[in-house]
Amino acid sequence: MTIKECVLLALCAIVNCVNGLPANTYRTEKGLICYLCPPGKFFVRDCSLDYETAICSPCPNGYYIAISSVAERCQPCSSVCPNTNYESPDDQPEIITVNCTSATDIQCECKPGFWRESGFNGMCRRAKLCEEGRGVKALATGNSDTVCEHCEPGQTFSNMSSANEKCRPCTQCDALMYVGRVCLPNRDTECILHSTIITTKTTTSLNKHGAQKTLHLGIGLGFGTLFFAGIVIVGVWCRVRRKRKHAYRSSSKDQLSSSKRTHSSESDLDSTSKDDGFNENLSKTSALRESDHCISGPSGDRGILKKEKDNTLSQCMMDIYRDKMLSVGAIVRSNEVVGTGFRVGKQCIVTALHVVMEIIDPRKCGEHNFSKLKKASIVFSDNPFDPSARHYNFSAESFYFYEDLDVAILEIPHPDGMLPKKLTLRKEPVDLVDTVSLIGYGHPGNSNKHFENSCQILYSNSHEINCAHTVFRKNIDKFRTGLLRGYDSSMVERGYQGHDSPHLILMHCFMEHGASGSPILACVNPSEGIVEVVGVLTRGFPEFYFCLDKRHKYYLPDNCRFEAGPRMTSIYERMTSQSNEIMADLFG
Repeated sequence: MTIKECVLLALCAIVNCVNGLPANTYRTEKGLICYLCPPGKFFVRDCSLDYETAICSPCPNGYYIAISSVAERCQPCSSVCPNTNYESPDDQPEIITVNCTSATDIQCECKPGFWRESGFNGMCRRAKLCEEGRGVKALATGNSDTVCEHCEPGQTFSNMSSANEKCRPCTQCDALMYVGRVCLPNRDTECILHSTIITTKTTTSLNKHGAQKTLHLGIGLGFGTLFFAGIVIVGVWCRVRRKRKHAYRSSSKDQLSSSKRTHSSESDLDSTSKDDGFNENLSKTSALRESDHCISGPSGDRGILKKEKDNTLSQCMMDIYRDKMLSVGAIVRSNEVVGTGFRVGKQCIVTALHVVMEIIDPRKCGEHNFSKLKKASIVFSDNPFDPSARHYNFSAESFYFYEDLDVAILEIPHPDGMLPKKLTLRKEPVDLVDTVSLIGYGHPGNSNKHFENSCQILYSNSHEINCAHTVFRKNIDKFRTGLLRGYDSSMVERGYQGHDSPHLILMHCFMEHGASGSPILACVNPSEGIVEVVGVLTRGFPEFYFCLDKRHKYYLPDNCRFEAGPRMTSIYERMTSQSNEIMADLFG
């Protein structure tokens, strides 16, 4: 019940009391006393006899009346919670916990990890983190923020910033270890193994008899180890001697055979050929080559620690990617990063359409206020919240949207000549590339710009996709159970639907929220060092993952989650209807 409804109900009660009428009644123009329409129904006409209920009709779906009244129409149900502090499309701090009925509007609560600032309509604020050295004494609930407490030196510690982790007990080193660093409020005890099993000066909880038994055991193990090592060394020495003799004999036979073939006399041989040292070195080299062959197997030119693929970067390539990073920026609204964008053409920015929708329609009411674009901006700095960073606002009149691809092109109306270089968009297919790179702001660790060097491209018939489908089918009931309140279960049913679209590049990467709109880069000509944009990061699979509670997220391993975005070739095809001047500016 809203405050307005409570006030009206109270006024009705006061009026009835003054007029001597029973509660929840009213007097008609004809003087009859009728009961008010109950909650969930609207007034049609007065009653025909005293102390009967007025003629009422139920509210239709999507409408409600929460109090007894003679209101002639029902109120429309709210479609969203009153809280407007949306942090991202998939991470609203307030969710619907009870759907609208004919007698009640929707009911909302702050999600776990948030708390309501003041009253029912207060803002849901993210729970405070307890920094290192302090643990959570009470979780954020209802109208109270997280309560932190200092960890007790030598007893408890916390080495992380968290909104739900308590101070943990300090580790107690066992008898065979000593304390390298004592436990402090912000770090655990460091236990180090003794260099010998036990010494006469070791201070442990063992009694004297136990210490003597351990000492005898250590001495016995020590002698046993030395004896075994001696046997191994003798065996290796004998084997090496046999190999040297064999190599020497083989070398001597080869030299004798060569001498007979060339009819050379012993006096014609170089003096070094008679030197045993030379032959010994030769036998060592032969033995070494034989050993190398045994280690490396059939691929004699590769070591056993080599990777299957060379994905290292030369300094030249690092400089090229470092230059590309300067052209990628954070899209900011009200001191909040809502996505990533990158500079193209003379003064345009490419990003994901849903990032733009978050700016122009944050409540998802279907009312697109494009003038809000003027209050948003792009920042090309590494840290988008740097006070000295330059902000470039967007035009509210010049933009292009491609809804089916989730791509938007915005314009910077007043460039100052300080914009970074434009990135090159590739309109031709890229068939021989199996890894791509990403530059964006969606790193889970912090809000700065990050570079993902090697993201594996996945295909719809790949082993990774098949494994993901298997895990999904096996745990689909758990995913339905773990879906947070307020989200439609059809999200789970869709699963990986759409992942095989020919317009998408599917890949593994580490970045998440905030990375939408990042350029997908490929080195299309390694010999020339040419790097071009081949797609735009727009979404992740499966869609329902971020709508699960924390416990049920564990049923979907990280290797079953993929990121995706439309290919630049598909974006180019959508833009062919634009003017030649625009096409030349963006793709020329």
